[in-house]
Amino acid sequence: MTSQPSFQIISSLRYDPALPHVAREGANSSSDLFQTPYYLLPYHRDRLLHAAQCFHWTKAEEFLQQDLSSFVQFLDSFIADKNKPWRLRIVVDRSGACTVDVNPTAAIDPLSLLIPLPSASPSSVWRVYVDREPTDPSLFTTHKTTAREVYSAARLRAGIMSPQETAEVLLVNPKGEVMEGSITTVYFRRRQPCDGPAWTTPPLSCGGNAGTTRRMKFFENVFTYDYSFPAVSLAYFLRYPNPYSRHVLTTDVIDRYVDPGTQRLHTIRLHLKKSKVPSGILKLLPKGIGGADKSGQSYILETTVVDAKEGWMRTESRNMEWTGILSVVERQVYQRLPVEGALDRLEGLALDSKKSEQTTVQTTVTFRSRLGQGKLLPSLRKTDRVDQAADEEEAPPKGFFSSLSTAGLQRTIELIGVSRTRDAILKSKQGMNVVLERLRNGGIVEVLEGMRQDREAVDGPWKRVWLRGNNNDLGSGDDDRH
Repeated sequence: MTSQPSFQIISSLRYDPALPHVAREGANSSSDLFQTPYYLLPYHRDRLLHAAQCFHWTKAEEFLQQDLSSFVQFLDSFIADKNKPWRLRIVVDRSGACTVDVNPTAAIDPLSLLIPLPSASPSSVWRVYVDREPTDPSLFTTHKTTAREVYSAARLRAGIMSPQETAEVLLVNPKGEVMEGSITTVYFRRRQPCDGPAWTTPPLSCGGNAGTTRRMKFFENVFTYDYSFPAVSLAYFLRYPNPYSRHVLTTDVIDRYVDPGTQRLHTIRLHLKKSKVPSGILKLLPKGIGGADKSGQSYILETTVVDAKEGWMRTESRNMEWTGILSVVERQVYQRLPVEGALDRLEGLALDSKKSEQTTVQTTVTFRSRLGQGKLLPSLRKTDRVDQAADEEEAPPKGFFSSLSTAGLQRTIELIGVSRTRDAILKSKQGMNVVLERLRNGGIVEVLEGMRQDREAVDGPWKRVWLRGNNNDLGSGDDDRH
């Protein structure tokens, strides 16, 4: 790399003091991604680290391998007023020296920084052009650096003269494939509903930048139940077991309270499920990683917030095991959807009424793999090859896994998670509908009878777990074990 002109690796991000609070209140936190005011800071740090590894900048690698809390403290030293939003530009050179440019930025709704939602409306209309000349993919298009000549040239060809213009040009490679925008990450929303993600980005194999927001793989789905909100919210808490979820062994209530100020019901539950690392992921792992636990069980932490007056419920579920291999966070927003002739308030609304009201649920599942980071798979970091990153839309062929870069391996694992989630979401809907039908036909009595039958239908050791009842040694205390 000595023949290359002098350049630095960069990453730009937003500091917003409201972000951690909004993430917690909206049950929309994803591990450490939204735990600091720095938007997607772990991804920005990883992006810089991968670039330093690719360019063989040893000193820069050492600086960027510091733990996240130390990195936050370093960035905090540049923030003049922690009560205001700022735009940061982190610049690292080959010697490991890091500078941070901080500039004021406009206040925005922090919710818009989270996963794109169907209800989100654009704040302004942009002019978008497709570059009339192709750009050859290179390390300088794969990584974000101060070498911006190809992007500046594309903007000039499109007639975009100022960064303040609400205009963008899409770079294309010699094959005619869209790579990315000159200053933005491009998202395409599918025109027709599908089982996959509603939003998609150009595959990294097209040569574009491995940006931060695109790293957050997510599955999105919207569904409407022909039942009232009280019925759907109750069915949610009574959904285990059902014929489509007999892998759920126990459910324990960890905490439950009503906020005296908002009158909202907060619940934390712990589910024990029959689960193993997917075989498709195990094939990517060295022996001994992910396969040592022979119990075949895993815990899922679930948090819910219910506002009965306003008619909405927000939930978040995350896996507790194997989070270094794949962290999966499912968020759902249930919303009362009145139809013609519906009541204006929820008081007195029948649980089994199907005509007076509908309830819509928006499900978003995010996936993040940390495989290859820290002390896990250190050999992959030494042989990191960005030019062989996994395609984000198609699973790589067999025999290709050994040549994947760290980032490519992580994205392959995340893609497997997206694929499996499609089936899981379908079964979840079917299970909820079973519980809702039981509520409508026979109320709570029929729901409890159905739960008893589902427990007895479980075969093998799982049946013995259910039949132990209150003597089950897997948990005790205040619970709603089903």
